Formats: sequence, structure tokens, C-alpha cells
Amino acid sequence: MLCPMSRFDAAGRRFEELDAFRGIAALLIVLFHLISRYRQMIVGTGDPGPVIGYLEPLVATLIGGMPVSFFFMISGFVIVWTLEKCRTWQDFAISRFSRLYPTFWAAVTVTYLVGIVDPLPIQHYTPLQFLANLTMFHDELGIPAIDGAYWSLSVELIFYIGMGSLFALGWMRYLQIVCFVWALACLANVLLASVGIDVWYRVQKYALLWHGPFLIAGVMFFHGWKGQQSAFTFITLIICLFSILINKSFLVALIYFFFFVIFFLSIHGRLEGIVLRPLLWLGSISYALYVCHEFLGYRIMLSLENLGMPRLPATAAALGSVLLLAWTITNAIERPSLRFIRAAWSRRTPVRTA
Repeated sequence: MLCPMSRFDAAGRRFEELDAFRGIAALLIVLFHLISRYRQMIVGTGDPGPVIGYLEPLVATLIGGMPVSFFFMISGFVIVWTLEKCRTWQDFAISRFSRLYPTFWAAVTVTYLVGIVDPLPIQHYTPLQFLANLTMFHDELGIPAIDGAYWSLSVELIFYIGMGSLFALGWMRYLQIVCFVWALACLANVLLASVGIDVWYRVQKYALLWHGPFLIAGVMFFHGWKGQQSAFTFITLIICLFSILINKSFLVALIYFFFFVIFFLSIHGRLEGIVLRPLLWLGSISYALYVCHEFLGYRIMLSLENLGMPRLPATAAALGSVLLLAWTITNAIERPSLRFIRAAWSRRTPVRTA
């Protein structure tokens, strides 16, 4: 099997908290976009009504972009876990390709076609933009994203390339030391910015100096979960947390600190109560939901409001629609293509026997 992903921890306990975390994070991101970001992105959206009008500032303050950071922590955890199961860097590359690209292609295509047929005021797509987005490297090519939510995929890809390179070089045994040095660089970047010194943008971007603390924290929590923690593990986590909390308001700092707490509790088996079927279902469609919800959700809301529907039921209809679309993409495209690609690769590269 290609990069088999065990769902059990070292004690034999099924580790489903990650799926629940994915579900919660994905739902919060969708709610933030549909409730709060919609008004900012779409001009002339009218009266939000008493309920949404009350929720808008609350959601903007309590959610914002923070669930994406939580996704980065999950990614840091999962990628090291995946690499432990891979035999070669090619296995890892195929594993990531099969997981990301077919679903992404479906979401990009649907968003592009809807944006051509019935565009939002912010949608001005070109065929070149569509083709560049299919590579998932559109940001590196200087071409705008088809959907606003795609910005985080660039961060993920850079992280995958970095981790895959460490794996290919045989340096995974030095991973904790690498993460310690990386965390120090992230902290230095924040401290320099606080005194008005900006590190070159490309260094910040490709060294992941802004989002790195969340990815690193996920890696460190994985080592803790596997019983592989060292002095570097705890010191690195403290550095990550410190670099994240600097210059944050008390409320935002509290939320980010909460991310670390629930991750710590989950790897020690203290959050089994969060493993609920609705959250697991959301977790199972979370990637498709993330890449298809924003602009399509806005399109549904704007169309319904233009027909006279109040903001609250329009928001509920958009939420239900993107959930249904994500479930459809997951079952019709993501899972079948993942099985097909990985099975084809496994037949091409049979496991060596002694």
C-alpha cells in the first residue's frame, strides 16, 4: 500500500480527534466567509437583518482566519505521520498528488464555469488564469486565484516540498533539530517586524516564517503523541507559542493558546468526547468543502438575495448547498481517484521482499 495511514496511536487507540478537528475548522471557515466576509467581498449586499447583523462582528472577531492556522497544525501532524509510512519520496509525492489535485481540479472547474456564466462583481476570469490555477502554483506564477480560499494551498505545497526534501535526503532523523532552528527563525522574523525591520518578502514566504509556528507545532505534537519527545520538543513548542502570541490581543491570544491546549489534550486521549458522527462527517469532506465553498457560496447568496430572500435564509441555503457539493465531490471524485491513483502506483512499484 502507498503511504498507509494508520488511524491508531501507539497505545492502539483509534485517533479520530484529527477528523473531528478538521470538521470543526472547515465549518468555522465556511461560517466566517458566508456570515462576515461576504459583506466585505460583495459590494451592495443590502441589509443583513438583525441576526446576521449581530453575528457579523462576532464571527469576524472570534473566527477570522484562525481556523486556517489550526488546519496548518493538523497538517504538520499528519504530514510527518504520512512520511513515516512512505518508503520513498516518490510514494509521498503520489500520496499528496492523489489527495489534493483531483478534488482541487473539480472545485476550480466548477468555480470557473459558474464565474463565467454568472460572475460575481469580483470575478473576471480568463482561460490562462484557469489553467494556471489547475497547477496549484498560480500564486508563484503571479496569477490571481480562482477562489479566495486558495491562498493557503501555497503554504501547504511549500511545506510538503520541504518535508519531502528532508525525507529524500534522509534527514528526517534530524527533524526536531530542523524545527527548532526553523522556530527560532520564525520568532526572529516576528521580533524584527515589531521594531520595523522587514525580512525580504520571498524569504518570509518560502521559509514559511509567518505560518511556520503552526506547522512546526503540529510536527512537535506528533512526536509527543508517538512518545518521541525530547528537550527540543518542549522548547520548540514554547518558541512557537511565543512567536504566535506576540502583539496579539488578549482574546486572539487566548484562542491560539486554546489550539495548543486541545491538541495537547487530544494526543493524551483526553478529548474522546469530541469524536461525534457529525464532526467526523464534516472532517471527511473538509478538503472538498474548503476548496469549493467561498465564491460559490457567495454566488448562491447573492442570487437568492436578488430574488428577495432575506440574508439569514440565504446564508443557510448557501451553507447547505456547499455542504452538498463538497459531499458529492468527495464521493464522486476524491475517493475514487485517490484509490485509483494509489492502486496504480502500488502496482507499478511493488513492495520489495527480503
